[in-house]
Amino acid sequence: MKKISSILMTLCLVIALTLAATPTHVSANALIIPYAKNTGYGLTAQQLQIKGGFKIHMSLPKSKLAGGKIAKVTSSNKKVAAQIKIAHTSTFTFIVKKYGKTTFTITVKTGKKKTKNYKCNFTSAKYNCPVSSIKLGTSGNLASKFKSSFIFGYERPATAATAKV
Repeated sequence: MKKISSILMTLCLVIALTLAATPTHVSANALIIPYAKNTGYGLTAQQLQIKGGFKIHMSLPKSKLAGGKIAKVTSSNKKVAAQIKIAHTSTFTFIVKKYGKTTFTITVKTGKKKTKNYKCNFTSAKYNCPVSSIKLGTSGNLASKFKSSFIFGYERPATAATAKV
């Protein structure tokens, strides 16, 4: 009985690691990241090779909007983040062109003549595999499964219009 439960646990762990290692971000789908004063994202070489760059949405919390909407967003380094577009009252989209740092200045219009400015230091860095060795039983080293993909990441939730069939 102990041997069977051990085999089942190992099998479940291998399946979970394999599913987690599948590349989920190498597509044209935009990634949504929440606003933070200092934020960043690790990009693989494949993601930067996507035609035009890697698309990211940044969302501001309702507390920052104070009933207003994003009026203008600028980037201090257009070589890193370009093609900034306001996607919604609380989100904007930008394209990451290469590794580096930029500062976004986000202007929120809260009234007729009232505005608030927020800064966001964004860093795009090369993704490095955080795992050097994973061994399950006699399977060998499974760390190579994580070299070109993320162990954890999150994407825009699928809606009826964007769901993949």
